[in-house]
Amino acid sequence: MTPNFMPLNANRHRYLKLLQHQGYRHARAFAQSDVLLAEFGRASAHYPIVFAAHASGSIRPVVLLSTDGESNAFVSSQGRWLATYVPVVIRLHPFAIARVSGHDQPVVCIDMNSELLSHDEGVPLFDMNGDPAPALDLAMKQLNEVEEMLRSTEEFCRMLQKLNLVAPLSLAGLEDCFCIDEQAFEQLSDAALCVLRKEGWLAPLYAHRISLMQVDRLPSAEIARDPRRESLRGPPVGRLSA
Repeated sequence: MTPNFMPLNANRHRYLKLLQHQGYRHARAFAQSDVLLAEFGRASAHYPIVFAAHASGSIRPVVLLSTDGESNAFVSSQGRWLATYVPVVIRLHPFAIARVSGHDQPVVCIDMNSELLSHDEGVPLFDMNGDPAPALDLAMKQLNEVEEMLRSTEEFCRMLQKLNLVAPLSLAGLEDCFCIDEQAFEQLSDAALCVLRKEGWLAPLYAHRISLMQVDRLPSAEIARDPRRESLRGPPVGRLSA
């Protein structure tokens, strides 16, 4: 089902309830997922990390989750994640943090099409006074952490563009995706390298470059959902920490 994110509003959504986590079926159609800078090290062991173009001209890092560009090869038919690391934005479902027109600060949003939402059963998001209930309070704390990570990720991407380090990535079925231009990276000045080192951005750069080796290991959705393959996987990372 296509996500339908809306800014969370105490008046409009006061009677919404949250059901217990039921796996990752909501992500079965995700061919890629946003990934945060703090996740590069863990994510690079499982997925290719590339940079997707935004309409504004900026770029954002994403992990590729299939070879067909239409589905997620890491979610089984039962909704189990078939790798040991799940991107933060997917773990936060049905919540997200986004920049919305008319708001100076990012706002908490919720996917109204999520199967985890109900008006009849589950834990409430708001108490009778319209204040966040414990379940929502926890989600908001996690989203605040993500906002901090998002800011550093955006700064990192702006620097990559400023230094002209990104180049189009040639992969079948992918458009408007970029990777680090190795030649441009090798030709960086000492001053530029010092900036990257000082900000702690060299490690994620190397993680990105290494992650591209995962492209040839990406399974098709059909192979990934083979029950025999699923039984070989360990439990996924469920904590918020990257």
